[in-house]
Amino acid sequence: MKNSTNPHSHDQIISNSLPKQNYASFVQRMMAYITDSLILGLLTTGSLAYLLSINNQVDLIYRSIILITLVFIPAVVFGIIYHAWFLSQSGATLGKQIWGVEIVDSNHQHLSFGMAFFREVILKQVSYLSLGLGFLWMIKQSDKQTWHDMLIGTYAKSTNKPLLISILWFLSVLVVQVGLFYYSISQLPVFIQLLSSFIKL
Repeated sequence: MKNSTNPHSHDQIISNSLPKQNYASFVQRMMAYITDSLILGLLTTGSLAYLLSINNQVDLIYRSIILITLVFIPAVVFGIIYHAWFLSQSGATLGKQIWGVEIVDSNHQHLSFGMAFFREVILKQVSYLSLGLGFLWMIKQSDKQTWHDMLIGTYAKSTNKPLLISILWFLSVLVVQVGLFYYSISQLPVFIQLLSSFIKL
């Protein structure tokens, strides 16, 4: 009796039973990037608000020294290692955690700090220098890889974070950032007056 079994049916059953990877969308990754920018910007905006809220010329000198030595220099270092450290620890920066994005390698493992640093500081420049084409490339990819993802072999998977929670967290960060910005603007006239009198001395 002739066997009419399809030789590919077993492979199809195995293939169909495998869970389909849930990759993070372009919108998720874009919002995570914006949120991370706002979070990192909080340190700068907060420092600016602190500096502009001076009361006298002595206060101006004191706060300037404090900001340069204890805030600005550490902030530069923190900004460089921020993405790499979080990716190596949990696979996601704070912004990515808010929007449910996790970066993993081909074995679904988190990157080492060295690999994460290389991805964020070096390879990501390829996507930036292409006028953003390296980021937009993920839209046409079934596995949603950007150019820097393809170069190092990483994937951005979605952790299915509830959209409402993501939006609330994002709005919270945005409100704080806007509040600090407007406070700084309100203090600007007094700061300019004190700075002018200090220069005339």
